[in-house]
Amino acid sequence: MPADRGEKYSELKPVYTLSLVNDIAFPELPDDFYHCYMMTHSKCKEYTIDDIEMIFVELPKFKPNTVLDKKMAVLWLRFLTEINEHTKEVDKELLSDDNVAKAVSLVEESAYSDAELWAIDRYWDSVSRERTALSEKYLKGEAKGREEGRAEGLAEGEKKGREEGRKEQAYEIARNLMAIHLPIESIVKVTGLSDDEIASLM
Repeated sequence: MPADRGEKYSELKPVYTLSLVNDIAFPELPDDFYHCYMMTHSKCKEYTIDDIEMIFVELPKFKPNTVLDKKMAVLWLRFLTEINEHTKEVDKELLSDDNVAKAVSLVEESAYSDAELWAIDRYWDSVSRERTALSEKYLKGEAKGREEGRAEGLAEGEKKGREEGRKEQAYEIARNLMAIHLPIESIVKVTGLSDDEIASLM
């Protein structure tokens, strides 16, 4: 799984696949509904890739035992049955759990057009590059700052540079989206710029 949008590339995260199985897929394990598999070398079984996991959940075997189990089961079942391409507003109870809220945001993102997705990905990719470069520059500058007593100035410079870099990237993306005649409302949503800021680019 990639790092969160806008994070440094050094913060790449493990990859997980989640399969919800509405059948008994593992009859040899009658008491287990949750199955986690890791990638293992076909010849040397002692070598595994820890950062890639495949998870299977057998829904028929799931029997909630605690209040928390039951609450989470209800939330996820509601997510699976209530959230679709026609959803206009999401119940706050569903968004109360961070994981369910993130799943809702992924569904929302899937409704974007190809142009919107391209713009969003390009924007956050540029933010990630910027954060990575700033982080490396800051680490080098921090060591020098300790020697010269300028750590505070470096921190302030990083903050200012990050803000200016994000704004400039947002302007660049807005110009590209305007060139393909994307609606202003969509450009505002993608870039975070105001109507007046976008109007100044026309």
